[in-house]
Amino acid sequence: MYVLRKKLDKFDMGGGVIRQYLGESKRLNAQHWDMADKSVVKMHKHTQDQFGYVIKGGFKMDIGGKKAVLKAGDA
Repeated sequence: MYVLRKKLDKFDMGGGVIRQYLGESKRLNAQHWDMADKSVVKMHKHTQDQFGYVIKGGFKMDIGGKKAVLKAGDA
């Protein structure tokens, strides 16, 4: 499967968060997120695993109570 991001629909999640859906399988989903400074994604759960890679900037994450600050190059 090929995904051409420039052709994907953009979904405004509110609060400065724009999402593009890249694809999924039974166990994994992939999305591209553009997040404005100081934007917040509310705590939520997934039925699938999700992988993320920080291209630039950074943000605070909380996965199951384990907190970290991710910066460009982190996943």
